[in-house]
Amino acid sequence: GLLTALMKKQLTHVQERGESLAILLASESAIYGRFGYGLATNSMRIEIDKRHGHFERTFHPKGKVRLPKHLEAREILPDVYERMCGVQPAAINRSAAWWDGWFKDPKSDRDGASHRFYVVYTSTSGTNDGYAAYRIRDNWEGGFPANTLEINDFVTVTPEARTALWRYCLDVDLVQIVKGRNLPVDEPLRWMLREPRHMRITSLGDFLWARLVDIPKALESRRYLVDGSVSLRVEDPFLPDNSGTYGLEGGPDGARCSHSNGEADLELMVQDLGAGYLGGVRFSTLARAGRVHERTPGALARADAMFESDPQPWCATGF
Repeated sequence: GLLTALMKKQLTHVQERGESLAILLASESAIYGRFGYGLATNSMRIEIDKRHGHFERTFHPKGKVRLPKHLEAREILPDVYERMCGVQPAAINRSAAWWDGWFKDPKSDRDGASHRFYVVYTSTSGTNDGYAAYRIRDNWEGGFPANTLEINDFVTVTPEARTALWRYCLDVDLVQIVKGRNLPVDEPLRWMLREPRHMRITSLGDFLWARLVDIPKALESRRYLVDGSVSLRVEDPFLPDNSGTYGLEGGPDGARCSHSNGEADLELMVQDLGAGYLGGVRFSTLARAGRVHERTPGALARADAMFESDPQPWCATGF
Protein backbone atom coordinates (compact mmCIF):
# COMPACT_ATOMS: atom_id res chain seq x y z
CA GLY A 1 0.00 0.00 0.00
CA LEU A 2 0.87 3.67 0.07
CA LEU A 3 2.28 3.59 3.61
CA THR A 4 4.54 0.65 2.77
CA ALA A 5 5.92 2.54 -0.23
CA LEU A 6 6.48 5.66 1.87
CA MET A 7 8.30 3.71 4.59
CA LYS A 8 10.45 1.88 2.05
CA LYS A 9 11.47 5.19 0.45
CA GLN A 10 12.14 6.84 3.80
CA LEU A 11 14.36 4.00 5.07
CA THR A 12 16.18 3.88 1.72
CA HIS A 13 16.97 7.59 2.11
CA VAL A 14 18.24 6.92 5.64
CA GLN A 15 20.59 4.28 4.26
CA GLU A 16 21.76 6.54 1.45
CA ARG A 17 22.65 9.28 3.97
CA GLY A 18 24.86 6.79 5.79
CA GLU A 19 22.73 6.82 8.93
CA SER A 20 22.43 3.64 10.94
CA LEU A 21 19.29 4.23 12.98
CA ALA A 22 15.79 5.61 12.42
CA ILE A 23 13.54 6.67 15.28
CA LEU A 24 9.95 7.85 15.53
CA LEU A 25 7.01 8.44 17.85
CA ALA A 26 4.12 6.21 16.83
CA SER A 27 0.63 7.61 16.35
CA GLU A 28 -0.62 4.04 16.83
CA SER A 29 1.46 1.28 18.37
CA ALA A 30 0.26 -1.37 15.91
CA ILE A 31 1.64 0.34 12.81
CA TYR A 32 5.43 0.32 12.77
CA GLY A 33 6.55 -3.12 13.93
CA ARG A 34 6.03 -4.51 10.44
CA PHE A 35 8.47 -1.92 9.12
CA GLY A 36 11.16 -3.02 11.58
CA TYR A 37 10.63 -0.53 14.39
CA GLY A 38 10.75 -1.74 17.99
CA LEU A 39 9.41 -0.12 21.13
CA ALA A 40 12.67 1.20 22.60
CA THR A 41 11.76 3.65 25.39
CA ASN A 42 8.80 4.35 27.64
CA SER A 43 7.47 7.46 29.29
CA MET A 44 5.24 8.03 32.28
CA ARG A 45 2.99 10.67 33.77
CA ILE A 46 2.62 11.06 37.50
CA GLU A 47 0.41 12.91 39.94
CA ILE A 48 0.82 13.63 43.64
CA ASP A 49 -1.24 15.52 46.20
CA LYS A 50 1.33 17.88 47.72
CA ARG A 51 -0.10 17.21 51.19
CA HIS A 52 1.62 13.84 50.84
CA GLY A 53 4.78 15.26 49.30
CA HIS A 54 6.99 15.16 52.39
CA PHE A 55 10.40 13.59 51.93
CA GLU A 56 11.44 10.59 54.00
CA ARG A 57 14.80 12.17 54.75
CA THR A 58 15.60 15.77 55.51
CA PHE A 59 17.00 17.55 52.49
CA HIS A 60 18.94 20.80 52.54
CA PRO A 61 20.16 21.76 49.05
CA LYS A 62 23.74 22.95 48.89
CA GLY A 63 23.05 25.11 45.88
CA LYS A 64 20.25 27.55 45.08
CA VAL A 65 16.84 27.22 43.47
CA ARG A 66 15.80 30.34 41.61
CA LEU A 67 13.26 31.55 39.05
CA PRO A 68 14.99 33.21 36.10
CA LYS A 69 13.22 35.70 33.89
CA HIS A 70 12.29 34.70 30.37
CA LEU A 71 15.38 36.07 28.64
CA GLU A 72 17.75 34.50 31.19
CA ALA A 73 15.92 31.17 30.89
CA ARG A 74 16.51 31.26 27.13
CA GLU A 75 20.24 31.32 27.86
CA ILE A 76 20.26 28.73 30.64
CA LEU A 77 17.90 25.97 29.62
CA PRO A 78 19.44 24.91 26.28
CA ASP A 79 22.85 24.56 27.92
CA VAL A 80 21.48 22.38 30.73
CA TYR A 81 19.63 20.26 28.21
CA GLU A 82 22.75 19.70 26.09
CA ARG A 83 24.68 18.61 29.18
CA MET A 84 21.90 16.17 30.03
CA CYS A 85 22.16 14.67 26.54
CA GLY A 86 25.74 13.69 27.36
CA VAL A 87 24.68 11.46 30.26
CA GLN A 88 21.16 10.33 29.31
CA PRO A 89 20.74 7.42 26.87
CA ALA A 90 18.11 8.06 24.16
CA ALA A 91 18.17 11.85 24.58
CA ILE A 92 18.05 13.72 21.28
CA ASN A 93 19.37 17.18 20.47
CA ARG A 94 17.12 20.22 20.28
CA SER A 95 17.92 22.69 17.54
CA ALA A 96 17.98 26.47 17.94
CA ALA A 97 14.75 26.57 15.92
CA TRP A 98 13.15 24.09 18.32
CA TRP A 99 14.02 26.30 21.30
CA ASP A 100 12.80 29.43 19.51
CA GLY A 101 9.42 27.86 18.94
CA TRP A 102 9.19 26.44 22.45
CA PHE A 103 9.99 29.74 24.17
CA LYS A 104 7.27 31.53 22.22
CA ASP A 105 4.81 29.66 24.45
CA PRO A 106 1.66 30.50 22.46
CA LYS A 107 -1.70 30.45 24.20
CA SER A 108 -2.79 27.67 21.85
CA ASP A 109 -0.28 25.36 23.59
CA ARG A 110 -1.50 26.12 27.11
CA ASP A 111 -4.85 24.30 27.15
CA GLY A 112 -6.28 26.86 29.54
CA ALA A 113 -3.33 26.86 31.94
CA SER A 114 -0.95 29.73 32.71
CA HIS A 115 2.09 30.84 30.77
CA ARG A 116 5.19 28.79 31.41
CA PHE A 117 7.30 29.32 34.54
CA TYR A 118 10.94 28.29 34.85
CA VAL A 119 12.88 27.19 37.92
CA VAL A 120 16.62 26.48 37.85
CA TYR A 121 18.96 24.78 40.29
CA THR A 122 22.45 26.32 40.50
CA SER A 123 25.20 24.40 42.30
CA THR A 124 27.68 25.86 44.76
CA SER A 125 30.22 26.00 41.92
CA GLY A 126 27.89 28.27 39.97
CA THR A 127 26.85 25.76 37.29
CA ASN A 128 23.20 25.34 36.37
CA ASP A 129 22.54 21.65 36.89
CA GLY A 130 18.83 21.37 36.26
CA TYR A 131 15.56 23.07 35.49
CA ALA A 132 11.83 22.49 35.54
CA ALA A 133 9.34 24.24 33.26
CA TYR A 134 5.75 24.25 34.47
CA ARG A 135 2.32 25.86 34.25
CA ILE A 136 -0.31 26.57 36.88
CA ARG A 137 -3.89 25.50 36.26
CA ASP A 138 -6.28 27.59 38.40
CA ASN A 139 -8.92 25.85 40.47
CA TRP A 140 -10.52 27.68 43.37
CA GLU A 141 -13.20 25.57 45.02
CA GLY A 142 -15.51 27.42 47.41
CA GLY A 143 -12.93 30.15 47.86
CA PHE A 144 -10.09 27.70 48.63
CA PRO A 145 -7.07 27.09 46.37
CA ALA A 146 -6.83 23.70 44.71
CA ASN A 147 -4.54 24.66 41.85
CA THR A 148 -2.48 22.20 39.84
CA LEU A 149 1.19 22.59 38.99
CA GLU A 150 1.89 20.86 35.67
CA ILE A 151 5.54 20.10 34.88
CA ASN A 152 6.09 19.75 31.15
CA ASP A 153 9.90 19.74 30.92
CA PHE A 154 12.07 18.42 33.77
CA VAL A 155 15.77 18.14 32.98
CA THR A 156 18.61 17.57 35.45
CA VAL A 157 22.27 16.66 35.32
CA THR A 158 22.81 15.71 38.99
CA PRO A 159 20.74 13.92 41.68
CA GLU A 160 21.09 16.99 43.91
CA ALA A 161 19.46 19.18 41.26
CA ARG A 162 16.59 16.75 40.74
CA THR A 163 15.84 16.46 44.44
CA ALA A 164 15.98 20.23 44.93
CA LEU A 165 13.65 20.89 42.00
CA TRP A 166 11.13 18.29 43.17
CA ARG A 167 11.19 19.89 46.61
CA TYR A 168 10.48 23.28 45.06
CA CYS A 169 7.57 21.97 42.97
CA LEU A 170 6.02 20.24 45.97
CA ASP A 171 6.23 23.40 48.06
CA VAL A 172 4.68 25.99 45.72
CA ASP A 173 1.95 27.95 47.53
CA LEU A 174 -1.73 27.61 46.59
CA VAL A 175 -1.09 24.32 44.80
CA GLN A 176 -2.81 21.07 45.74
CA ILE A 177 -1.82 18.70 42.93
CA VAL A 178 1.55 18.37 41.21
CA LYS A 179 1.63 16.59 37.87
CA GLY A 180 4.58 15.60 35.73
CA ARG A 181 4.45 14.39 32.15
CA ASN A 182 6.99 12.52 30.05
CA LEU A 183 9.12 11.47 33.01
CA PRO A 184 11.65 8.61 32.89
CA VAL A 185 10.43 5.23 34.08
CA ASP A 186 13.26 5.15 36.65
CA GLU A 187 12.19 8.50 38.12
CA PRO A 188 13.57 8.52 41.73
CA LEU A 189 10.80 10.67 43.29
CA ARG A 190 8.89 7.69 44.70
CA TRP A 191 11.91 6.74 46.80
CA MET A 192 12.29 10.28 48.11
CA LEU A 193 8.78 10.34 49.57
CA ARG A 194 7.66 9.46 53.08
CA GLU A 195 4.38 8.22 51.58
CA PRO A 196 5.45 6.71 48.25
CA ARG A 197 2.00 5.27 47.47
CA HIS A 198 0.71 8.78 46.91
CA MET A 199 2.86 9.22 43.83
CA ARG A 200 0.39 7.83 41.33
CA ILE A 201 1.42 6.81 37.84
CA THR A 202 -1.44 8.07 35.68
CA SER A 203 0.02 6.91 32.37
CA LEU A 204 2.81 4.56 31.28
CA GLY A 205 3.32 4.07 27.59
CA ASP A 206 5.60 3.79 24.62
CA PHE A 207 7.66 6.76 23.44
CA LEU A 208 10.63 6.22 21.12
CA TRP A 209 10.53 3.46 18.52
CA ALA A 210 13.91 2.48 17.05
CA ARG A 211 14.77 0.84 13.74
CA LEU A 212 18.30 -0.38 12.90
CA VAL A 213 18.98 0.41 9.25
CA ASP A 214 22.72 -0.44 9.19
CA ILE A 215 23.03 -3.12 11.84
CA PRO A 216 26.84 -3.32 12.21
CA LYS A 217 27.21 0.46 12.26
CA ALA A 218 24.40 0.89 14.78
CA LEU A 219 25.80 -1.75 17.12
CA GLU A 220 29.27 -0.21 16.87
CA SER A 221 27.89 3.28 17.58
CA ARG A 222 26.93 2.63 21.19
CA ARG A 223 28.91 1.61 24.25
CA TYR A 224 28.13 -1.41 26.41
CA LEU A 225 27.96 -1.63 30.17
CA VAL A 226 30.30 -4.62 30.43
CA ASP A 227 32.75 -6.35 28.11
CA GLY A 228 31.25 -9.27 26.24
CA SER A 229 30.43 -10.88 22.95
CA VAL A 230 27.28 -12.27 21.38
CA SER A 231 26.25 -13.36 17.89
CA LEU A 232 22.81 -12.38 16.63
CA ARG A 233 20.78 -13.93 13.84
CA VAL A 234 18.56 -11.07 12.67
CA GLU A 235 15.61 -11.43 10.31
CA ASP A 236 14.54 -8.28 8.45
CA PRO A 237 11.75 -9.01 5.94
CA PHE A 238 11.23 -5.31 5.11
CA LEU A 239 14.91 -4.66 4.30
CA PRO A 240 16.02 -8.21 3.46
CA ASP A 241 19.65 -7.26 2.79
CA ASN A 242 19.94 -6.73 6.55
CA SER A 243 19.02 -10.32 7.35
CA GLY A 244 21.98 -12.34 8.53
CA THR A 245 24.17 -13.29 11.47
CA TYR A 246 26.24 -10.61 13.19
CA GLY A 247 29.08 -11.07 15.64
CA LEU A 248 29.28 -8.32 18.27
CA GLU A 249 32.16 -7.68 20.66
CA GLY A 250 31.65 -4.67 22.88
CA GLY A 251 32.32 -2.99 26.18
CA PRO A 252 32.59 0.40 27.88
CA ASP A 253 35.36 1.53 25.52
CA GLY A 254 33.76 0.66 22.21
CA ALA A 255 32.50 -2.14 20.00
CA ARG A 256 33.12 -4.11 16.83
CA CYS A 257 30.43 -5.79 14.78
CA SER A 258 30.55 -7.65 11.48
CA HIS A 259 28.76 -10.35 9.51
CA SER A 260 29.48 -13.84 10.78
CA ASN A 261 29.29 -17.30 9.24
CA GLY A 262 29.16 -18.96 12.63
CA GLU A 263 26.25 -20.21 14.67
CA ALA A 264 24.06 -17.58 16.27
CA ASP A 265 23.69 -17.27 20.03
CA LEU A 266 20.36 -15.46 19.75
CA GLU A 267 17.75 -15.33 17.00
CA LEU A 268 15.37 -12.37 16.70
CA MET A 269 13.52 -10.07 14.34
CA VAL A 270 14.99 -6.65 13.54
CA GLN A 271 12.17 -4.88 15.45
CA ASP A 272 13.13 -6.80 18.59
CA LEU A 273 16.75 -5.78 18.16
CA GLY A 274 15.46 -2.21 17.92
CA ALA A 275 13.49 -2.68 21.14
CA GLY A 276 16.57 -3.89 23.04
CA TYR A 277 19.08 -1.63 21.33
CA LEU A 278 18.96 1.24 23.86
CA GLY A 279 18.59 -1.01 26.90
CA GLY A 280 14.97 -0.12 27.59
CA VAL A 281 13.94 -3.78 27.68
CA ARG A 282 16.06 -6.84 28.40
CA PHE A 283 16.48 -9.51 25.79
CA SER A 284 15.49 -12.05 28.44
CA THR A 285 12.17 -10.21 28.79
CA LEU A 286 11.70 -10.34 25.04
CA ALA A 287 12.53 -14.05 25.16
CA ARG A 288 9.81 -14.65 27.76
CA ALA A 289 7.46 -12.85 25.37
CA GLY A 290 8.43 -15.30 22.62
CA ARG A 291 10.27 -12.67 20.60
CA VAL A 292 13.91 -13.75 21.10
CA HIS A 293 15.21 -17.33 20.95
CA GLU A 294 18.34 -18.41 22.81
CA ARG A 295 20.43 -20.94 20.90
CA THR A 296 23.51 -20.85 23.15
CA PRO A 297 22.92 -21.27 26.89
CA GLY A 298 23.91 -18.12 28.77
CA ALA A 299 23.65 -15.85 25.72
CA LEU A 300 20.58 -14.04 27.04
CA ALA A 301 22.36 -13.22 30.28
CA ARG A 302 25.39 -11.93 28.36
CA ALA A 303 23.25 -9.77 26.09
CA ASP A 304 21.28 -8.41 29.05
CA ALA A 305 24.48 -7.43 30.86
CA MET A 306 26.02 -5.81 27.78
CA PHE A 307 22.98 -3.83 26.62
CA GLU A 308 21.84 -2.74 30.08
CA SER A 309 21.39 1.01 30.44
CA ASP A 310 21.90 3.02 33.62
CA PRO A 311 20.01 5.32 33.71
CA GLN A 312 17.15 3.83 31.73
CA PRO A 313 16.83 5.28 28.22
CA TRP A 314 14.52 8.27 28.12
CA CYS A 315 13.71 10.87 25.48
CA ALA A 316 12.55 14.21 26.85
CA THR A 317 11.66 15.63 23.46
CA GLY A 318 8.60 14.94 21.39
CA PHE A 319 8.73 15.44 17.64
